[in-house]
Amino acid sequence: MEAKSHIHLIGRTRILITEWLPFGENTILELSKKLETESGEGAHSILTEVIDPEPQEMIFRTDSIPTVIQVIRSEESRSIDFKCAVSYSETNADIQEEHFGVHVDNLGRIIYGLELLEAGGSRGRYSIDNVSSVIADLVHDSSRMLNTVISKYQKRLLELIYFNEPLHRDKFFLVFAEGMEPNMDGNSLMQFLQGVLELKQVLSSIKTVKTLEDGTLMIIGAQGVIAVGENAFEYEQVLLTYAFMKSIENSLENALARLWRSWDMSEELKDNVFSKEGTSSLREVNRRISELQSDVSIVTSVFRYIKDTLSSLSSVIVELRGNSVYNLLGIDERLEILRRRVEDAIPVAETLSREVEILVSVADTLLDNSIVKLMDAVEDNTKRYVAIGEALELLEVGIFGVYAVELIHIALQYSGIEKDLMRFNFLGLSLAFWTILAIGLGGIVFAWYLLKLTKKRVMGEYGN
Repeated sequence: MEAKSHIHLIGRTRILITEWLPFGENTILELSKKLETESGEGAHSILTEVIDPEPQEMIFRTDSIPTVIQVIRSEESRSIDFKCAVSYSETNADIQEEHFGVHVDNLGRIIYGLELLEAGGSRGRYSIDNVSSVIADLVHDSSRMLNTVISKYQKRLLELIYFNEPLHRDKFFLVFAEGMEPNMDGNSLMQFLQGVLELKQVLSSIKTVKTLEDGTLMIIGAQGVIAVGENAFEYEQVLLTYAFMKSIENSLENALARLWRSWDMSEELKDNVFSKEGTSSLREVNRRISELQSDVSIVTSVFRYIKDTLSSLSSVIVELRGNSVYNLLGIDERLEILRRRVEDAIPVAETLSREVEILVSVADTLLDNSIVKLMDAVEDNTKRYVAIGEALELLEVGIFGVYAVELIHIALQYSGIEKDLMRFNFLGLSLAFWTILAIGLGGIVFAWYLLKLTKKRVMGEYGN
């Protein structure tokens, strides 16, 4: 046996990974168009996350390795089944090619599946360590693949509820194998400490280990289920239902985490709105409030999607009731718990939505008031500047008049005309005085006219 592992899965081994993402009928139709299902079943599509920088060119050049998808079956607005070939660089910089099947339906159920043909250079006998590596690669690579086909809304949703780490989101997995070495029942396995530790590395924690009447060993963990035995594959449908519910629960947990974070952000922004002053600060707060409003809207839609999915799921699983594994997994109880949790979450999200709307209204009002105050201050300053400008104009005109009077006085003195004018009087004052006064006033009028003409020309050029 290998040094790293004391448990091996033998014979036919299959891995299924599930997750949930809102996929209504309209989204399924849009996905169908993207995958070109109208071209017929078996049609191939080559997809990549890279956006063509020169869409007008006939050749699209990219270093990104594309995803090749082949549609197997499409039921209009209800489901799509396709095969997918991906080639992504692994941690050792090698290119690993994977082929797996994908099922997407309008319940939001996404199932990735593959048959394990070789792992760690071995065929038909796989160590738990190697199986764990395959699962880890499939979880990450399936996320990258899905990112090439989903809508912008779904990408935004994944980024939001998985805190900007959507490619590293957890998924629930199922492993089916025909046998196990060493061959043990549930009680023997739980007493095999090394084996339990190995399984915990894959399942995170082991909740239940049960040997069914037909000899199938069922190992149920926090992140997945391993079913071992000749009849293990017969439990695929009931285990997929359980895995789907666990996927919904995972999305619900993350959406709730985002909801509580949004509550904290709303309180923080509320303090900012009432404590910070200044238009620039309020603008920044308003921007953050708008982002929060968008986040809350998306989270609320997630809860509503989950509620609708659970309602539809109730009718789908009716035929599974009575199955021994169905009862072992407690699917009815889990479904009821999920339903209650979602029913409880929706009013909380709606209350937060109203809180944010009020916050938006208050912030807008404060911003408007701040802008009004700013405009009033600008208006007051403008009036002051206008008054000062007019006073300066008068001063300039007066100064011009004074200079004109001084110049004419000097001219009259040096020309000798002033003595001649001094001989004549009018109203008790010499004609020299009246001459100087008339020329001074004329200079003032002329200066005023030149000033207004210049201002009109400058304002006309500025307006143009």
